[in-house]
Amino acid sequence: AAERSLVWIAHGLFWGLLAVFVTARISPLAAGSGIPEIKSILSGNVLYKYLSKRTLCAKVLGLTCALASGLPLGKEGPFIHASCCLCEAMLSLPLFRPLKASHATRMQMLMAACAVGVGANFGAPVGGVLLAIELTSTYFLVSIYWKCFYTAVVGAVLSRTLYMSYKTKTYIGSATFQSFFEAEDVEAEV
Repeated sequence: AAERSLVWIAHGLFWGLLAVFVTARISPLAAGSGIPEIKSILSGNVLYKYLSKRTLCAKVLGLTCALASGLPLGKEGPFIHASCCLCEAMLSLPLFRPLKASHATRMQMLMAACAVGVGANFGAPVGGVLLAIELTSTYFLVSIYWKCFYTAVVGAVLSRTLYMSYKTKTYIGSATFQSFFEAEDVEAEV
């Protein structure tokens, strides 16, 4: 049992340190949840390179490694940050450059990206819209409500569809993590 415990600790340390290394090496701007910075951007402040493709790669890889380590961390903030980075990357494509030219439209797209981050993470489109409203905190145009709700619903449905396409014979709420411990090794107090 001692060897199993050491392997379990080494596994967590490896992935945790890899998450730190990846974030520090690729883009230190990816550290943290990202919600305060997104709130600052939506309030009109300019944070250079915070929504770059490099930051997106660091955020996704770092979050994946951190979750693999077994750290108890929330995914809401990183999902919001990653969806805003992805939105900014899409706005850099030639097809969407006219949308990026308008500051107001860019802010609306980032608010919708925040709603998608929550909708995809929790399957809660209404929660995504409410968070987008909360993040702006200064003003929120009524015309954006439905746009944010629509994008959050699409994010939630797409997230659930991808999950269901890769799911095995277990039901949605089951834990499917591998463990070195047998059921007899664990004492449960009732």
